[in-house]
Amino acid sequence: MLDLSSESQNLTQMDIKSLWHPMVQHKKYERNPPKRMDKAEGCYVTDAEGKQYLDGVSGLWCVNVGYGRKELAKGITSGYLTLSATVTQRHIFEAFQDETDPTSHFRHINTYGGNPASTALSLKNIAIIETEQLANQAAKMGAYLRAELSAIEEHPWVGDIRSKGLLIGIELAADKQTKEPLAAQKVGAVVSRCLELGTIIGRNGSTIPGLSNVLIIAPPLILTKADADLIIDNLKQALDS
Repeated sequence: MLDLSSESQNLTQMDIKSLWHPMVQHKKYERNPPKRMDKAEGCYVTDAEGKQYLDGVSGLWCVNVGYGRKELAKGITSGYLTLSATVTQRHIFEAFQDETDPTSHFRHINTYGGNPASTALSLKNIAIIETEQLANQAAKMGAYLRAELSAIEEHPWVGDIRSKGLLIGIELAADKQTKEPLAAQKVGAVVSRCLELGTIIGRNGSTIPGLSNVLIIAPPLILTKADADLIIDNLKQALDS
């Protein structure tokens, strides 16, 4: 289990002063400081006040095999390292392998590349996914979540539900027929209510103003049926309230 509860209470103030969070209006932190999560294990995180939350969106970003995996965090205390990959079709890749063509090399410059720690960590992460058959688990639980979400399809705010495995988007609309986006304040209220109930979900960013009306559910691949039921129950309550 990751545990930061013994750290100084100044962490929250340091966060406000020094960190730039993406997709957040930082001015609001002067009124409502960000929540500080001190513990994390599996699909759950615990804040500084001791309240536990099911993290229903962390799988989208960085914790697809769950929090507190010692085999991943042993070499680095935070458990995170930067790594990216480029995926393309075979015929495009092979175009860069023609030694007779002086222009066939891949013109790519990266000032922070070739990190052996990142690649070693990624191999271990892949090994966990394969050994624990988490891809099959994600497909199974994703199908279960999608089936259970059918219960909210008739809600007047639900315009559409899209899913692929454990990546789920719930489009909230003011009008189910025209799909006019639900007001941002109401979308935010659903996300906030889920948080109050103990489940963290996300919403798409405001890259295009007025279209940040899709709720995002993307839990870790280790999600259990009980965890999925908690997400569904809290989401239903949030929409109904």
